[in-house]
Amino acid sequence: MEKEKILRKLEKLLNRDFGYINTGRIIVSADSSKLTVNIINTICLQEDIDPNRIDKRALIKIIDDIKSLDV
Repeated sequence: MEKEKILRKLEKLLNRDFGYINTGRIIVSADSSKLTVNIINTICLQEDIDPNRIDKRALIKIIDDIKSLDV
């Protein structure tokens, strides 16, 4: 249930018009204590994404990785 809520909010973020965002914006948008900056930074490291310069393509990868997590 919590994971579905997080994914819904991140997909709303994906639909917004932006050039680049950072991990903090993802955390604020997700609005969940279970998703932390450390988790997002780890995903960024694994996917070779700059955590301070996340574009839409990278956000899609992050969302896909969050789907496989047990949050």
